[in-house]
Amino acid sequence: MVVRDSGPSIIDKLLGQYENHDDAHFVGEYLRMYAQYPALLKCWCKMGRIQTLLRVILNFNFNIQSDAVETTIYLLMTERANDIDWANFIEENKVRFIETFSQLYDEITDDDAGDKDDGENKQNAHDDEGGNFFALKELMKLQYQMLTKQDKCFKSMQHYWSNNKQCLIQVMQLMEYEDDSLIYECILQLSLFLRPSCSPEIKKVLTQQSKPLIEAIEQYQPRHPPEDDFIQ
Repeated sequence: MVVRDSGPSIIDKLLGQYENHDDAHFVGEYLRMYAQYPALLKCWCKMGRIQTLLRVILNFNFNIQSDAVETTIYLLMTERANDIDWANFIEENKVRFIETFSQLYDEITDDDAGDKDDGENKQNAHDDEGGNFFALKELMKLQYQMLTKQDKCFKSMQHYWSNNKQCLIQVMQLMEYEDDSLIYECILQLSLFLRPSCSPEIKKVLTQQSKPLIEAIEQYQPRHPPEDDFIQ
């Protein structure tokens, strides 16, 4: 009872210490403990805490980044079929989840654009932003996993996201970066818009941009050897 009642303040304190290089794994272990049981999971039911956790993934230190990713996966991807409070929290905050991911994507790419404006070439800009581009790809993986979960609350989130024109435009803009692994994550997200029941607005954008999208996707299709190679 004491742990549950003091849980919110403990989580806030731990999140504040998460970016301390020496304590990251220790802090992560405790944060994950607060996602194990329904009574403790309620302490996470505040969007500000989720946003703080996701922001830690932007830290340039790999150990901090990777531990924050592990905590986020454990918190959001663990099957919680019988936890109504958690499902309601996800459902009620689906728009804020989507907005948070979009804002983090914008922050990372804006930082990269700022480096290029300072006169650095594209390759150097990507090298200097390596930590953030790692974070960008990890965040995109996390969001795709969330959007493809079969729980009702996550299906509702996917329906909202896949009918949002700005989300589609953002994915297409991210595809412009010359990074194979990033483009791969974009293609996965793009696939969620390609539905027969997509909204007229989404269909219009996809139709207008069909040629560049097809050209981009074709580069990542499996390459099959000529049929003659199989004739022996």
